[in-house]
Amino acid sequence: MPPALETIINECYTPFMNVYNACWDMGEYLKDAAAEAQSGDLWGTGFYLDLAGNCAKDMSDDLHAWRPAAHFYLLDALEWINANWPSGAYL
Repeated sequence: MPPALETIINECYTPFMNVYNACWDMGEYLKDAAAEAQSGDLWGTGFYLDLAGNCAKDMSDDLHAWRPAAHFYLLDALEWINANWPSGAYL
């Protein structure tokens, strides 16, 4: 097992899943906002657009944290696999 596996999960996978979930939620909120707009409910439209905007901010924050960590820790894991896998030569 790569020595940095726990770090990879914490620094790469978790923020990535946060981005994925925020993107999914944002899509749902935008659909709700469209339905509210079609019904003429401006308050409901604004409410769901605000929630979608919060999701976009969360995605931005998580992507900012995820990118450098993913690059560093995933390369570390690939180097470990290359050095320890029986057939080697994966990098």
